Parts: sequence; structure tokens; C-alpha cells
Amino acid sequence: MYATTHFIIGATAGLITQDPVVAFLGGCASHALADMVPHHDYQETKWGVLDVAAAVAIGFLLVSLGYGVSVLAGGIGGMSPDIEVVWAHFHPEDYLPPNPRRRLLFPSHSGLLPHGKLDFPWGFILQLGMVAALLTLFVKEAS
Repeated sequence: MYATTHFIIGATAGLITQDPVVAFLGGCASHALADMVPHHDYQETKWGVLDVAAAVAIGFLLVSLGYGVSVLAGGIGGMSPDIEVVWAHFHPEDYLPPNPRRRLLFPSHSGLLPHGKLDFPWGFILQLGMVAALLTLFVKEAS
């Protein structure tokens, strides 16, 4: 799932909880649940850079609109499990067969929980719909 999608889902946890610690943990938990939904994952670094930039921009926007640290903590919690995926992307020799020295640890990355897959464009459209639906909560909250 895209970083932007994970950020918005986690930020929603922050909007609901209004507690930064609970929001961060809720964001992390939401990452595992969201990864189980069939979705598209990009395979090229350039899309990852653009995606993370979009998530950071949305974070700045939400803070500038007056949403507090809980929303930001939830969003960061939602994205943070993918740090290991980024690390593995830049260090494939440690993670790929025939002799992987390391393995991914987060439950939806390690295989402990299922990781849904849906080809482009449907996996993209699904995430776009999720982000749009959740952003309406922020708009309603602001009015």
C-alpha cells in the first residue's frame, strides 16, 4: 500500500483518539490491517519518492489546518512499518534468496499476516477511494 494511504489511515486514528501515543500505535496497527486489503504496490523508487513527498505534504497541510500532534503521530505510525521495506529495497543482497541474511519483521511484510495484492489500475483506484473517503472526515471535522 502507498505511504500516502498508510499516512491518511494512521492520521485518522489520531483524529479519533486525540492521544499521540495511542495514535502512533493505532497507526502501526492500521498498517497491518490495511496491508491485508488487496492493493497495488509500486516497484520503482521514483514512485516511492513521490508518494512519500505527497504524504509529507498532506501532513504539513493537516498541521497548518490546526490538526494537532495526534494526527501527525498517527500518520507517522501508519507509514513507519514500511521503513524496513525501504531499507530492504536499498539492500537487496541481504534479503533475497538464495541466502538471505535478514528477513522482514512486520507481520504483513514477513508473511505472518496476508498481504493483499491487486494489479494497477484497480489497486491504485481502491487506494485513491480510501484516501478520498478518509479525507472527508478531516473536512467535516474542520467545519
